[in-house]
Amino acid sequence: MMGYDPLKIPFIKISHDLGLGCGDVDQIDFTGITKNEFKKINYHFKTNKSIVIYWDQMLRRKIKVIEPLLFHTPLFNMCIFASAFYHYYVWYNLIGRKRINNFMKTEWGKLWRKY
Repeated sequence: MMGYDPLKIPFIKISHDLGLGCGDVDQIDFTGITKNEFKKINYHFKTNKSIVIYWDQMLRRKIKVIEPLLFHTPLFNMCIFASAFYHYYVWYNLIGRKRINNFMKTEWGKLWRKY
């Protein structure tokens, strides 16, 4: 429905091949809609990489000489520590916990607890 072939998405293909689920639309039984009707639905989703992801991949894969200089230094390790500290201790306690508690009160949250 999103406009992607599920079996061309690596983690779906691997899961399908390992028997952890079904990624082949032709093997799925539909209720309330035919397979042909389902295959015609396409919401034309588009994805974009953030600039951070783009440059991370560029520096790690394309410009390999720079990779050790940028990513294997004490400064980089301090950035990782700062990010983890912020997300685990600041953001979670000020924002995240409230969002999770509100979510857990919804029907989806109740379903989540059953798992």
